[in-house]
Amino acid sequence: MSISTKRREYLSVLAIGVSSVTAGCNGGGDSSGDTPTSVETASPTVSPTPNQEAVTHFEAATEMLVENKEQLDEWAASSFEPDRVSLLQERVTIAREELAAAEENTEQSTTLSIRIDQARLVADFQELSLAYYESVNVFFQVISEAQSFGDNELHQRAADSFVEAQAVLEDARTVIEDMGILLSEIDTGALDEPELEYTGDPLDHLDLEDRRALDGAESYALGYENIHLAFVHLEAGQGHYENEEFIEARKEWETGQERATEAKSEFEAAVDNDHLPQNLNEESIRLIGTAETVIEAFDNFVQGAREAEAGNLEEANTLVTEGFSLLEEL
Repeated sequence: MSISTKRREYLSVLAIGVSSVTAGCNGGGDSSGDTPTSVETASPTVSPTPNQEAVTHFEAATEMLVENKEQLDEWAASSFEPDRVSLLQERVTIAREELAAAEENTEQSTTLSIRIDQARLVADFQELSLAYYESVNVFFQVISEAQSFGDNELHQRAADSFVEAQAVLEDARTVIEDMGILLSEIDTGALDEPELEYTGDPLDHLDLEDRRALDGAESYALGYENIHLAFVHLEAGQGHYENEEFIEARKEWETGQERATEAKSEFEAAVDNDHLPQNLNEESIRLIGTAETVIEAFDNFVQGAREAEAGNLEEANTLVTEGFSLLEEL
């Protein structure tokens, strides 16, 4: 990295003795002269000090980072405020600019340059913390969008959105891993800013008690993906059944039942996760019941398709109708 330097000028003081010659004349013609004397004082040692402009920029940057840390610590102790994430991200950006300005006015390998490097690591760590919270924001936005698709019976689009939600959770996991790497690089002693001390595990600095909370959220999203895919197969099977393609209808409904069974297992895993947010836990409990009803309905659809294959259309239609009646209870 190229760092431009600006050397601070300072004065070297040199005291030089002045030779003084005094001539005196006495009456009677006698005269005498003093021997010239010179006095020299050694130059004091003057150490260069950091450019004041660099110090000013560094202090401005650390002030921003301290303000952010105070807010992030509050979030870690309770829960974060989604509408304030962008504000803290802006502070990190300003802090980076101030650190860059400080670096331009600082010589390499000085105490201040080392502190600047460490402060930049702190800015990186805060940026990752905010990236985690942004991922949480996006996760809930995608979940909301997916549920909206589901409410309008756009089951494939809903399933796709829940796949996207799982990808967001994977991004959050990666962010936490990167935070761990940064924590090992931050040297609090070299930074010499007590209010910017970062140690321990990344989760110590997030509102996430345990990484298993992400596992629980993933189970929740995967359960929802599967339940919507079950309805995709339900609709496909219905189309085949109405066209008297009973074998194809049965295959679609069997696949749908498998999806519903997988959904039930995922919702149960979410409920068993003690670190899942309360609202997702409660909804997962409700969705277990939903999945059980869908599984039961598919029992009727599959049996109905088999009866239709055997030529028992009256019995088949009765079973299929009962299946749809079960779904109407949801």
